[in-house]
Amino acid sequence: MDIVTLSSVLIGFGLIVPIIAALGALVLSSDNEGNTIFQWCLVLAASLGLAGVGMWVGAFIGGGVGVLVVLPGIFGGFFQVTLLSAGFFGLICAGTLLTSVYAVSYLAHYERMYALRWLNTASALFVFGMMATVLSSTLFSFLVF
Repeated sequence: MDIVTLSSVLIGFGLIVPIIAALGALVLSSDNEGNTIFQWCLVLAASLGLAGVGMWVGAFIGGGVGVLVVLPGIFGGFFQVTLLSAGFFGLICAGTLLTSVYAVSYLAHYERMYALRWLNTASALFVFGMMATVLSSTLFSFLVF
């Protein structure tokens, strides 16, 4: 497996993990159980995204890769990575990584007072929306995400 394919897989998993975390937080967690699990899922998504972007930028600089279509089988080629989108995707992943690590200990104080299940769902969908928007390659995918 070459570095471009591996970076494509990492960026793809970085896109899929927030959706899984949102569904898991909505369906599986009851009364704030598993709050930290879903926050760590966002940390995982951001880490995978950063690793994929770093590998892709390395391949771009080293081998002159122009455009990489991410997950063409699942999303129908709606997402692609260019140097500009890779920069913004990396910025989103870095911000998500830092805020999610901080949120694990911060939200532990509020587990008894608030319904964090909805907060986890909304934050995971928000992260997915930001990631999907910068990787959109068509007008349809840009407007949907």
